[in-house]
Amino acid sequence: GSKTIGIVDFSADSLAAHAAYQGTVNAMKALGWKVLTAEAGGSPDTANTAMQQFASEHVNAIIPVVFPASALAGGMAAATAAQIPVFSLAGGLSPGIVGNIDATVPQAATELTLKAVAAAPGNVRVLDMTYSPGTPCLNRSAYLKAQLAKDPNVQLTQREVAVPGSLQSGETVASAFLTTN
Repeated sequence: GSKTIGIVDFSADSLAAHAAYQGTVNAMKALGWKVLTAEAGGSPDTANTAMQQFASEHVNAIIPVVFPASALAGGMAAATAAQIPVFSLAGGLSPGIVGNIDATVPQAATELTLKAVAAAPGNVRVLDMTYSPGTPCLNRSAYLKAQLAKDPNVQLTQREVAVPGSLQSGETVASAFLTTN
């Protein structure tokens, strides 16, 4: 018979996360699944509400995109109570998550930055804009920080951007960094 899956988009404002979400939606539809969707706008509260709604509709599986299980207590509790498996897309594994698909490799995401730093003469100032509630962003930032800490000629500045509104927030953060540096 037909299966139904609930997929929670982290934020349409996050290009990489939204692309992973859209790819998942398309793949599930191609398999013949009915797909219910919700857009969380970067809000764990909205993601929890969506997961609770999917559980009340007795979907066959739920996939939150990017959110770690630690931010989804209400949604995870509803899914567990309804015996609905939860698969994470880039949110990592933890109790209650039966599988995690993580296409975001921190090393690949920072390779270009590390090459640019290595090629730059003298002291280098690097701005890392991130959204730490998002697992992939947190992992990339931690990896970048660890790699750049090896070079005493590099000064790393890490700043949070807002989601939703990451483009505008990023512009504000970048402008402040450029003005200061």
